[in-house]
Amino acid sequence: MKKFYFLGAAVVMMTAIVSCRPYDRPEYVDIGTNDTAFAIKLEQKQTENAVVGEDMWKKNLVNAKRIEIPHRWNKTGRANWKGKWIPTIKVVKVSRSPVSVLWDENSANKQIKAESKESIGFTVPITLTATIADDDAAIKFLNKWGSDKTLEDAVNTTLNAFIQDSMNKKLSALGLEEDKKQKSAIITAVGEELKAYALENGITITQFGGTSGFVYDKKEIQEAIDKQAIAQAEGKRLQEEQE
Repeated sequence: MKKFYFLGAAVVMMTAIVSCRPYDRPEYVDIGTNDTAFAIKLEQKQTENAVVGEDMWKKNLVNAKRIEIPHRWNKTGRANWKGKWIPTIKVVKVSRSPVSVLWDENSANKQIKAESKESIGFTVPITLTATIADDDAAIKFLNKWGSDKTLEDAVNTTLNAFIQDSMNKKLSALGLEEDKKQKSAIITAVGEELKAYALENGITITQFGGTSGFVYDKKEIQEAIDKQAIAQAEGKRLQEEQE
């Protein structure tokens, strides 16, 4: 009798073990001080209307600093224990921390290249700082750039290309001497265009400007300009002495 009792108990225990699902471990995502977070549903019923664009991001904006990820059991076999826990939401975070860059002659494909009306090539050293100002800006940013692109990515690709195009159009319309005279005004104009474009897409430019003079593709041009400047300075000194 005892033998059958223990056998029955063993069968019950084995059945319980085999039929048990693995433990659903809690999962959390922490949200940083400079982050804006969105909890996006990964699944929806066919009867639910899809919400897209900025409305989707607004609807799923989360203000909590820690988000628990809910799971559901996804059965993959006949037995109850065949399957796994899968998340039902995805947390998308947008970092609003400022990004600062310096693009000069050492920045490879990021340098701002231009040429004068005479086709004299040079680099315009540029520095800028960009940020995503608030939650509303984060929504605009996501709607434009998507959830896979960071602020740094946007600055180093699209904004860099925008500056390159705008700068070259303005500088190539003038001769080299006029470019040198108008350098500050042209950089300011490009900065204003950039700020307007970036703001429409969720990015605030807090600082933009040039760091030094043009860096010419050919060293001989810079040497000639230096000699001319020295000669002009010497001529001015002699004139002052004569006066």
